[in-house]
This record gives sequence, structure tokens and C-alpha cells, in this order.
Amino acid sequence: MLHIENENIKPLLPFFTSYLKKGLRTVIEGKTKFDGTVKEKYAHDICARINQIDNSLQSLALCLEYLKKSKFDESDYNFSIHHTFHIENYLLRLTSVVDRCYLVAGTSILLKEKSIEKIGGNKKITNKLKLYSIESVKILKNISGVVKPLRKMRNEVAHKAGYSNKNLDMLGFIIDLDNRELENKFESIMSIDDLKFVIIKDTIDLFQPPLRELHILVDELILSLSFIYQSII
Repeated sequence: MLHIENENIKPLLPFFTSYLKKGLRTVIEGKTKFDGTVKEKYAHDICARINQIDNSLQSLALCLEYLKKSKFDESDYNFSIHHTFHIENYLLRLTSVVDRCYLVAGTSILLKEKSIEKIGGNKKITNKLKLYSIESVKILKNISGVVKPLRKMRNEVAHKAGYSNKNLDMLGFIIDLDNRELENKFESIMSIDDLKFVIIKDTIDLFQPPLRELHILVDELILSLSFIYQSII
């Protein structure tokens, strides 16, 4: 289920829908601006933030979908290239979930967009959020904690070198050499398909649990902020 469909978001949806209708009407009429009410603008901003979280989580799920594949018959690139690409994609997108969760919290307590989207914004959000919901602060800390074990790996991909591990490198080496004799010697010990299975299992075991935990924590975050939505609406 998408988090925009969370039960605790529903009070905002009529205002969000009304805001979108006004925007669409403005486009049809060839205008560039329209007047939304304060409640409509607030609902739009919250729903947009939640939608951004959903987009990040769906992108991570899509990475996992490809990481479970062992064959790419219609591609010019081999398994190792594909697997490495989607691992790096997953790692680079992972931290965006954390930042977007902080942003939905900051927007929920009416912090200005410019002040929370720049460097140091997460710290400012935390300091202000303590005045409203200690529970929300704890959940944001837990969300950061889910990502923390993979942050070093993510930073290495982003700033130093591409992702690699010994099994993936070994498979890439065998495939790139295109040496049937070497491949036969290797397959006398382990088949290429079995090695792919090991690589895929190791990757999914590492990357699937954080995604599952993030979904749970995002629901908890929305619930912890819902009293604000109720009071404003």
C-alpha cells in the first residue's frame, strides 16, 4: 500500500483534491496563478511530501525486483554489470527516504521550505519537532538508524568507487574473459547459475530488510504526526 493511502492522511485529501482541481482549472484557462486556501495549501504540501517518500520507496522496491533477476537476455550487458548497477542505484536512493521523512515532519509543523531543504535542515527540524512530538523525533531517529549500517557503503559508491564484492567480481571476471576452458574449470567446482544464486541471495538478504523496516516506520511517523493534521483541518 502506498503511504499516501494511509488512514491518517485521509482528513487532508478533500483539501488536497480541491487544491489540485483549482490548479487544473488554472491550466485549462491558460493562467499561471490561482488562490488556494491556507488549508488547501497545507494539505497539498503534506501530500506532496508523502508522495515523494512513496516514490523513493517504490524506486528501492524496483531495484530489488531487478536484483532478483539472474538473466538479462535482451541486454548487451552481462549479469554482473546489471547487478552492480542496481545495487548502486539502491544505495544512492536509500538516504533520500531519510531526508524526505524529515521534510514531511518539518512541513507538518509549518517550517518554511527554504529553511528545511538546505544543509542543516534535518537538525533544525529535530529541534523544532521536540516542541510538538517527542515520539516523532524518536521515529525519525529510528529511520536514520535503519539506513546507518549501509551509509558507509553508500558513501563509498557516491564519492570513491563503484560497488564490488568478491563473488560478483569473480563472476564478472569469468564472463568478461569469455574463456570456455576457464569457465569449465570453474564450473567443475560451482556452476555459474549457482554462483549467481549466491550473489542474489546475499544482496536480497542485505537490502530487503531495511526496505521492510522503512515502510513500517513511515506509517508510524505519519501516525505520530496525525494529531497535527486533525488540529489544523
